[in-house]
Amino acid sequence: MTGSNVNTPSPGVAALMFAPDAGERLTGVPVTLHVAGGRLLVIGRDGQWAFDLKALRLRERFVHAPVVIELPSHGGAASTGSIEIAPGQAIDDLVGRLPARRGRVERWAGSPSSIMVLAVVFAVFLALSYRYVLPAAADQFAQWMPQHYAESIDKAVMEELDKRLLKPSKLPEERRSAIAERFEALRLPGGLPQPAGKTSLLFRDAGREINAFALPGGTIVLTDALVERFNDDAVLGVLGHEIGHVAHRHGLRNLARTAAVGLFFSVYVGDFSAVAATSATFLEQQRHSREAEREADAYAIAVMQENAINPAVLGAFFRVLLRDESGAPPPVFLSSHPAHPERADAFEAAGGVLPSSGALRPGQAIAPQVDPTQGPAQND
Repeated sequence: MTGSNVNTPSPGVAALMFAPDAGERLTGVPVTLHVAGGRLLVIGRDGQWAFDLKALRLRERFVHAPVVIELPSHGGAASTGSIEIAPGQAIDDLVGRLPARRGRVERWAGSPSSIMVLAVVFAVFLALSYRYVLPAAADQFAQWMPQHYAESIDKAVMEELDKRLLKPSKLPEERRSAIAERFEALRLPGGLPQPAGKTSLLFRDAGREINAFALPGGTIVLTDALVERFNDDAVLGVLGHEIGHVAHRHGLRNLARTAAVGLFFSVYVGDFSAVAATSATFLEQQRHSREAEREADAYAIAVMQENAINPAVLGAFFRVLLRDESGAPPPVFLSSHPAHPERADAFEAAGGVLPSSGALRPGQAIAPQVDPTQGPAQND
């Protein structure tokens, strides 16, 4: 501190002094502050006080907040008083004469190790939020979403898919009618979740792609290639699987999670464009988790048993797909975990084992099973 700072009085500054009174309550007393001779002079209506500048501490300053000077204990009081200077006054000269006390925020901000700790804590927070909080919040949102909103999503998605990926079905009308009639007559098992609204069935031509998928509002789509290759019982089993996705609201949960993740990164990364997902990416979002696929498979088994269809037919269905060498891309509902053999085993455990031909329509050939250690391929 220079001599001028010590000896030259500072201009008076209005403030409030909070000091313990006889009742140990802190009361604000209007005072005027001066700094001179290395001391803070506090002049009030009922007296004046002088404090050694070295015994004072200036609390960490915040914009638009009062400047607080901490006073040492005095007069036998147990509490330490303080002086508050309202914001907006010309106090730089006064403040410049006081020793500052670095606040916690300032001390942390100036410490490399503290910054590293904060970075690690923040990274852990983001990871836990992404792993646990977002899925839970998205699942709750999916449960609360009104059915008519989900149906409006179906309509928008189908319009987009029909423009870009799908064509009108080329299946004979009698074949579509036969499948649709059995679909409408399906009895859903009690004791399991039920679709929030009415499910509907659509047929679409997707070339050689054997596929089926369910949209959040209950719209289920079968491709011509699947219906042409597999018999009615296998197709009904696939529909039972897709109804399971609708009943468990897997599609809505996926959609909500995708939007939540986009919003999450837009908040912490700053790119709000991640929130906007086009309908053309909807099929990719339908790649359900292992748990969701198992739930839908279990639902399919229950539906088949409720309607006197042997679940083993879906085991044969999976065996056919495993041996199919047509080169067609894998169905969306089959392209996620669990792996095909595991799923085939689950259906066969529920209904026994059928030959692969038990899932096919008449006239459909089975791709040969090739084993390089056993010589020529064999059909079953």
